Amino acid sequence: MATTFNKKLHVIACITDSYFDIYRDLFDKTLPLEFDSVILYHSRASKSLPGAVATPHFKKVNYEKLHFIRSQMNAFKGDNLLVLDLDIVFFKNFKNHLNHALVEHDMVFQYDESDNCIANVGFWAMQCSGKNMDFFDKEILPRSHALLMSREEFNKKLGGRAWDITRGWKHAWAPRYSADILSSHNKNYDRDGARAFDGDQCVVNAALLQPHYGHNLNVSFLDKQCFSQAYNEENFSKNIVLYHAVGSRGQEKYSHMKKVYFEIGDKLVGNSDWRKEDK
Repeated sequence: MATTFNKKLHVIACITDSYFDIYRDLFDKTLPLEFDSVILYHSRASKSLPGAVATPHFKKVNYEKLHFIRSQMNAFKGDNLLVLDLDIVFFKNFKNHLNHALVEHDMVFQYDESDNCIANVGFWAMQCSGKNMDFFDKEILPRSHALLMSREEFNKKLGGRAWDITRGWKHAWAPRYSADILSSHNKNYDRDGARAFDGDQCVVNAALLQPHYGHNLNVSFLDKQCFSQAYNEENFSKNIVLYHAVGSRGQEKYSHMKKVYFEIGDKLVGNSDWRKEDK
């Protein structure tokens, strides 16, 4: 049996019609060729714009995505899996880096600096292990059904009670939760508990905080300088591996990614050879 470092690493991503240009022009041209397979799930029902978080179409795609991930964990049992959003520009190879991280960790996430859901599910590596499959079956998939509910349906189902959210939320690797997760200014939660799950990131972060399956996972985060989501050329490290266009939507997202691809990337790398125009 292969050690974790030598395991195959498969990439999966979810695409809708609105993401075709981003996929063709930026994601596919820069994704390294080092992975053992790349599998796309095409959600044809959605009309959601790129980055349209919390909209009904966006949440439906997120629901389908979580269930697709679970099916691929079965298909690649014993291997490693990398779940990617399509709004990423890649600069360097990183397969070995992830496989090293997965030797000691069940899951590895990009750190999200945009809100309290600090595990970014748009860059999410995991072992296809029984432990992780149990986590999906017991914690993630049951919560995913909330993504198909309106805010009113969600609150009605709860009967005014918070669903898996309490004032005493604690987690060893996420101390920020205990301090401000219940702030009324947080877009996903209020002082009485959950208003609704705005997307798959809310579902997964809530699941990670659960005392049995979530707390038993050994979770790690990637270096924020190397795996960046900060749209600022001055903040980009020379060691940057990728840029993830978090926090923008629609044409703005596409424009940010193009600027990184054609201008900032060349300055960071020192030439344009890294770009694969006709891959």
